[in-house]
Order: sequence, then C-alpha cells, then structure tokens
Amino acid sequence: MAQFEKTILWLGGAWVGSLNNYTFDKLPIQRLTPHDIQSQPGAIPVLCVIVISIFLIALGQIWYLRLEGRFRRYLAIYAIMAASLLICVAIPSLNLRIHHYILALLLLPGTRMQTRPGLLYQGLLVGLFISGVARWGFDSILQTSAALLGDGQTNSLLPNIAEPITGMANITFGWSLPPSPYDGVSVLVNDVERHRWYYGEGEASYTWSRTQEGGLEKEYFRFGYMIGSAAGDYSKAGVWTTEGNWIPMQPGPSR
Repeated sequence: MAQFEKTILWLGGAWVGSLNNYTFDKLPIQRLTPHDIQSQPGAIPVLCVIVISIFLIALGQIWYLRLEGRFRRYLAIYAIMAASLLICVAIPSLNLRIHHYILALLLLPGTRMQTRPGLLYQGLLVGLFISGVARWGFDSILQTSAALLGDGQTNSLLPNIAEPITGMANITFGWSLPPSPYDGVSVLVNDVERHRWYYGEGEASYTWSRTQEGGLEKEYFRFGYMIGSAAGDYSKAGVWTTEGNWIPMQPGPSR
C-alpha cells in the first residue's frame, strides 16, 4: 500500500508540474516581474493566494523537520540560499529572475521527508523543473532589463489604422504618419511579418492579396510602430473574413 501511495502522489504531482503550461495555463501570471504583474488583470490576487499557500505548506514542512530533528540543518541551508539571492538582487544593472527550474531547486530540499504531503510536493517540483528546462532551457538567474522583457509588451503607442478598402481578392490598409520617435510601421499577416514601411518610402499604405493556393480563409492583421529595425507593441488582430468583410481590431496591444 505504501508503494502504491508513493506512485500515485509522486507521479501525480510530477504530471501536474511537468504539464504546468496546461494545468496552470488559466492563471493570469506568466512571469514574476513587476511589469508583468501590474499589466495583467487579476495577477496580484492570484499571486497573494500562491504566496499564502507556499507559506502554509512551508509551515507544515517545518513541523515535520522539527519532529525529525533536522530543522536547524535545513534552516542553515535556506539561510545560505536567502543570502545568495540577496547578493544577486544587489548586483547593479541586472535583475533577479526566479525561473521555474530555479524555484524547484530552491524548494526541493524542504520536501525530503517521506510523508504523503512531502511526496506530492516533491513530485510537483520535479515536474516544474522538467517543464522549465524543457521549454526554456537553463536561463540565467541574472538578466538585463532588455533580456527580461523579451517579446513582452513595452507599452508603446499603436498605429492609427484607417478603415481598409476591402474586396474578395485584396485588401488595402492606410495609416497616419507615426509620431516621434517612431519612423515606420510593421504589418503582420497571420502572425508573420509581411511588410515594413518607413518615412520616405512612398504612400503610407499596404495591399494584401489572397493567393489562389490559400483559398478563401480568414486572414488576421496586426500593426506596430517601428524605431529603426525594432518593433514596438502590435495591435490586436483585425480579421478579413471569407466574405470579404473587415472586423476592426479591439483596443490595446496583443498579448
């Protein structure tokens, strides 16, 4: 019976953790950075629930450590970890980034006790480690602000797109000239960049034609300002329907 419980609890937790992109996908938290937390609705309450849950779990694990007489040893280990993280925080021009695999490595020592909750927590953390490394690799714990932002939102302005001229075979977009410091517009069609327009390159417009091979299918268009070769945020998708109608973009940038 004990081996059966170990299998269910440990492997069950590992399954949930390794598939966290599905099991935790609905949580409005993608990265633990101030920018992401503030920009995602509902992220702060969810983060509070997660922190409180981890705190309560930690209290339970501390109780088991005291019963086994290993509390002081583990307290020293976590004190060293905390001091190391504080040193990383103090390094100028770099940001501390707690990745999935790092979080798992930090918390795994506290799950060594052979208890039912400990087995479940250990499997969950091993699953998070596997998922984090498989999806993103061994990313550095210290990153610059630019590297940390990645392809996330920059809160840049969005292009002002006029009502397009539509037909069954082609669609033509026009836009107002970009304000400073932007000098161009990027056009995504079905999430693939198809056109870049810069000052001095003719009319501020773009025409997209349906190919015969592609058939009559919905097409999705997003627009973003350019500064040199770098693009800012893109708009949400506007849709060119199979009937040749245009569904405008909703306000705000794409996620």
